Amino acid sequence: MMLNDKIRIAVIGPGGMGQGDAHDASLVPGVEIAAAADIYDSRLDRMKETYPHIITTRDYRELLARTDIDAVIIATPDHWHSKISIDALNAGKDVYCEKPMVQKIEQGHQVIDAWKKSGRIFQMGSQYASAHAFQKIRKLLAAGAIGELNSVEAWLDRNTAMGAWQYSIPPDASPANIDWDTFLGSAPKRPFEPIRLFRWRICSLACTPRLARWARVRSSPPAACVIGSTAVTCPIRRSASSTMTSRSTTRASSSCCE
Repeated sequence: MMLNDKIRIAVIGPGGMGQGDAHDASLVPGVEIAAAADIYDSRLDRMKETYPHIITTRDYRELLARTDIDAVIIATPDHWHSKISIDALNAGKDVYCEKPMVQKIEQGHQVIDAWKKSGRIFQMGSQYASAHAFQKIRKLLAAGAIGELNSVEAWLDRNTAMGAWQYSIPPDASPANIDWDTFLGSAPKRPFEPIRLFRWRICSLACTPRLARWARVRSSPPAACVIGSTAVTCPIRRSASSTMTSRSTTRASSSCCE
């Protein structure tokens, strides 16, 4: 598929995670961030500032139709993941899709079917679980390095406004520079409301329930498209302050984004 000696990647949804993923990918030798698609024009402007020769568009399908794009990073809100993943695989692109892979179980089967038919690589973006350090830990545990493993305890504290997904609303956000109808996609139609776009993680229309977002789908080896069927979850220990943050997030969700 490659037309030159570089892997040319298109970023679909260059928000916070999308820009972070693009930056990390750009550090890999032989990788070029070649294109970006987003429904918010200012994010495309930001990508052009970072990658001056990049191709930009509001319509991700234009990038999938290009023969000079080898792979895509999908970092859109959750409710677009399965649709864009399937479209990209059908277009012959390798895919890195941010977690969660899908919102509904039946969508997962559809993505897996598309991957099998495509012959392309598909990786779900469980960054921690894909890291080499975690693969090393897995090998050490399997080798009995610490003896018998009886329990695993993990926790995640998000004790700031940003941690509670209370992201800033850009002052320039308007229907003039945001393709609102495309953002809604399969979600119920409603009038323009920027908070639903920029704080979509606390909005039911676009976000998968938090426990589902944090569940990991096992994949081995990490860089290959071997999609396991076992969801791995771990207990979460919350401090009093993190529990308070969680409750405030729930209140914000029910009051402004249902």
